[in-house]
Parts: sequence; C-alpha cells; structure tokens
Amino acid sequence: MPGVGPSVAGGSWSEDDGEVSPLALLRALHGALPTVGAVRRTGCTVSAIQPVPGGPGFEVTVNGERLGCELLVIAAGLGSRRLGAMLGMDVPVSPDRGQILVTERIAPRFSVTSNLVRQTPEGSILIGATSEQVGEDDRVDRAGLRNVARLGTTAFPFLGRLRVVRSWGALRVLTPDGYPIYEEVPGHAGAFVVTAHSGITLAAAHARRLAAAIASGRLSGDLAAFTSARFQSPHAARLH
Repeated sequence: MPGVGPSVAGGSWSEDDGEVSPLALLRALHGALPTVGAVRRTGCTVSAIQPVPGGPGFEVTVNGERLGCELLVIAAGLGSRRLGAMLGMDVPVSPDRGQILVTERIAPRFSVTSNLVRQTPEGSILIGATSEQVGEDDRVDRAGLRNVARLGTTAFPFLGRLRVVRSWGALRVLTPDGYPIYEEVPGHAGAFVVTAHSGITLAAAHARRLAAAIASGRLSGDLAAFTSARFQSPHAARLH
C-alpha cells in the first residue's frame, strides 16, 4: 500500500468493498421519485399519526394538513423515536457524532477503499471519522479533529503535508447494538419503522429487498430478525 506509515502493523482488504458518493446517490434517488409517481415534500413537521377508524390505513397530520395512506413507513432518523411514540412504539435510537477533515485536492493516490481515508473523484481526501456520544451536538471541536488528524497521519504520513480546507460533523443514528431496526409497529398492521446508521451502505438492500417486503405488507425471513424485540432480552448486545 503506497504511502502507508511505518507504525501500521497490518490491515484487512476485501474485493467486495466499495464506496459511493452520498450526495450523488441522494440526487439520483430524488430524481427517480417522479418516475414512480412519488411526491417529495420538505420543511414539514408531523404533529400526529392516527390509525384510520375501522382501518386499514393511517392519517398523518403534516403542517396542519391531514394526509391518508394505506402503508406508513417511519424512517426519520433520530426523529423516528418521536414519531414511533405516536403509535405507541419505543424506537431505541440515539445520536453518535462523527467528525471528518477534508484536504486540498491532489492527484489520485489510493487504489482501494479505506474506512479511515477516502479520496473523492475530485481529488480531495476525507480523513475520519470520530465516534462520540455528545447528544445532538453536531459541531466540530479541536479534540475530535486532532484525533482524526493523528490517526490519518499515522496511517499515511504524507497527509501531514496537505492543507486542510474544511471540516464537518454529523450525527449517526445508532441502535444499542449498532444494527438496523426493520419492524412492523406492534398492533398497527401496515405501519413500519426503518432505522439504520448508514442509509448509504444499506441503500441497495433498502431499495430492493426491504422495499418489496414493506410493499407486500410483511417482513419475513432474515428481515424478521431485526425487530426491536432483541433489545428486550437481558443478554442483548450493547454497542460502546
């Protein structure tokens, strides 16, 4: 691995690893909505979710407007806890902050994907990220960025010669064990909760297998293992 530092003892590599630009993927998903007859609304606040009396279906109050639907998917990241509670479900998600450094653009340097350092098609290098339990604070700080820089330059010393052009922080959506929740809301057939700390990594599974299962009104097979019931066990795993 060209440029790796002398302090690195080893690493792992998988030929199945890859990467995708979150911005490009999001743009593609938004662009595809009209082709399937979907309507996207932004700047909305959901104030109530209620089952249709006599069912099936649900009524969602959005910015004071009541919208009806046969199937409902709650996939609002950290907001899923508040929305799930409207149907009596506890959605155990919490924020985990990650901070990243972005360098100036340079010629292509990496031929494989790394979970510590990634180079964009434009040439910038992304270094990071941290994992911090600081509530819903998505700001950057010196301590976090210093740690990111230390890890990056230890793995690849040449990064220390590059200029940092910006930094940013964001919140992951984590369950207690770090794995997703795919679940039909107990007592409310047709309402589903979907959480994942990386909708980018799992986008293919969500767009294909999960979406088809929700459209059919039933989560079965391996998907059934991802309900929140697993956290009710005294032996449930916890992510630290």
